[in-house]
Amino acid sequence: MMTVRNDEELKLFLDTVDQCEDVILVTPDGMEYDLKDLRERFIGLGKVIDSEEEPELEVYCQNREDVAKMLQYMESISKAA
Repeated sequence: MMTVRNDEELKLFLDTVDQCEDVILVTPDGMEYDLKDLRERFIGLGKVIDSEEEPELEVYCQNREDVAKMLQYMESISKAA
């Protein structure tokens, strides 16, 4: 789970997603959205952001390199906090 606290963190998250091959977002209602698909990205993120004050993102990657990129993103925002 990742928390997005502000617009800057959301932009960094989306920049990281753009560098990945495959990222799946699971919304609070259990729906899965492919964040590489622009339409699904907006729908999925909209549901998460609408449902919580400080949205928690549950994401999955199948590619090891993508997992490493997401972990690096999480590490970078935790250092900034």
